[in-house]
Amino acid sequence: MTSDRRTDALQDTARTTDTADSLQATTDTLQDTANALQGTTHTAHTTDALQDTANTADTTQGTQPNQAHTAEPHTRLPLDDREREAVRQLSQHNPYQRMSRIAILRSLPSDKQWEYFRQNLLAPIAAIIAGVLIAILLIIHLLTPTPTPKLYVAVLNGALGSQDGSALQAATAKALNLPDGRAGGVSIDTYFNLDADGLTKLQTMLRAGDIDVIIAKPKDFQRVAGYGYCKPLNRVLSKTRQRQLAAAYVSANGFDDGHDDDMEYNGSGKGASQPFGLSMTDFRNWQSQHGATRDAVIAFAQDSRNTDTAVKFIDYLRGAKV
Repeated sequence: MTSDRRTDALQDTARTTDTADSLQATTDTLQDTANALQGTTHTAHTTDALQDTANTADTTQGTQPNQAHTAEPHTRLPLDDREREAVRQLSQHNPYQRMSRIAILRSLPSDKQWEYFRQNLLAPIAAIIAGVLIAILLIIHLLTPTPTPKLYVAVLNGALGSQDGSALQAATAKALNLPDGRAGGVSIDTYFNLDADGLTKLQTMLRAGDIDVIIAKPKDFQRVAGYGYCKPLNRVLSKTRQRQLAAAYVSANGFDDGHDDDMEYNGSGKGASQPFGLSMTDFRNWQSQHGATRDAVIAFAQDSRNTDTAVKFIDYLRGAKV
């Protein structure tokens, strides 16, 4: 029995010695890894992981000999000076912990600065630059808005084809000595479909005062005049022009706004009948457009800011001197 106990004790001591050697090798490896990672911004996380491993090793060091303690208490092996020094160095605080990113970048060796900048500063700086550029562009746009058209013509429900509209726009701009296009010039918009979203577009632009002239087929003219979208001719044309154009007058029932206090009352087409438009049957430059509706009606839009230019446009369409 005594011989068996001695044999067991020797085996436990051998296992303990093997564990101590393994822990010594682990500690040496941890020390080498910590030295290789020293000087980068990721030291704190790596050091914490290594510290946890060292603590685990220390715990194992304290636990493993306890298994042999039942046989021989004096076989427990404490950490030597070298192991304690390794653990102490691994436990040191991250030297970059309270430093800003710029300060860390400046303190790093030159061969590590670009990698740190790319990983930690490049994306935020790029986002800041993009935001500043967008803000500058918005400020420039607000301070230098695009000039509004001097004449905006809304053509309803295909009263003029898109290609003919472009040709008429260019010819009108030349005749009125204005730019061809919306930027401070002449714009003839043929994309108003009242059966789709064209009515909403028309209402929105009329409310903003962006439309000067409306061109429509006779039936569509009666409809928009009944909505109150057209201005009576006697409020725009001079006495001389009224006499000249009397034969082309087209009357319609306007909008009755005498019941504004009644939310359920619809005054469309219930107003007084008066001349709101001009038939372009005899307008020479209108009839020269191949895709033009021959009996189309032209009217002045409510809240137009360019009635003088609109009158010149009508003079051009009928072939009179502008």
